[in-house]
Amino acid sequence: MADWLRRLIGPHAETTATDDRSPSVFTKDSNEFLEATAKDFYKSQTDLDESIWRSLPFFAAAFIFVATVIGQSATRLPKLATNFFEIVTHLLFLVSCLLCAWVLRWFYTLLKPREYEFPASFESLKSYATELENYHSSNGLSDESRDAAVTNDLREFLAEQYGTGASANLRHNAERLKARSKVLLFMLLAFLLAFLCHATIFIVERYRTASLERRTVSDEQQSNRAKAESSDKRHGSPRAKSGPAPKASQSSSR
Repeated sequence: MADWLRRLIGPHAETTATDDRSPSVFTKDSNEFLEATAKDFYKSQTDLDESIWRSLPFFAAAFIFVATVIGQSATRLPKLATNFFEIVTHLLFLVSCLLCAWVLRWFYTLLKPREYEFPASFESLKSYATELENYHSSNGLSDESRDAAVTNDLREFLAEQYGTGASANLRHNAERLKARSKVLLFMLLAFLLAFLCHATIFIVERYRTASLERRTVSDEQQSNRAKAESSDKRHGSPRAKSGPAPKASQSSSR
């Protein structure tokens, strides 16, 4: 690419014409092909950037849902004891909280500002076309040849603009796509661990309920036996009052 063209790339392409400019090194068809290819490449990166922004509400809603599940786990979290399921429950809750914090880290990477590159403004492009017109006129080109040369140079300029902008935007989009995939991955892991935490909480609660019911039944049985023994002590047993059972009389016939 010619030096004069490189100096004009960017939104501030208002440099003045110089005498060391060289004509385009590509033919009309080549520049047309390069412009179309670079334009499609740039448009694909712009569409990708928009798709990332459109997916953010879904990720935000999913994160709120996961945080709500973890919050419900916190309200039902059992006291830490030596029981295996209670220890596992606390570990699952702790790791799910850490994963949510890590999700926020990747959310920041996804949302942090980046400097995207765009083609030159219409005013800059118009000013550049005027400079090209003056440049080719000073070289003695006819009107038809001059228009073809200006169009060819403009195509080359726009191809460079689209290509440079698309390459820079591709790097930004690649970082954001990576961050979005990390958000989804760690958010799913946090939800899975929160679900397992709920499952272990359910097991602990059922175990405690069953243990409490067994203790209640055992306490009731012991209470009933104690009441029965206390009643026997106060009134005495029926066998002690009546004494030994009478023996049956035996009759002999002689």
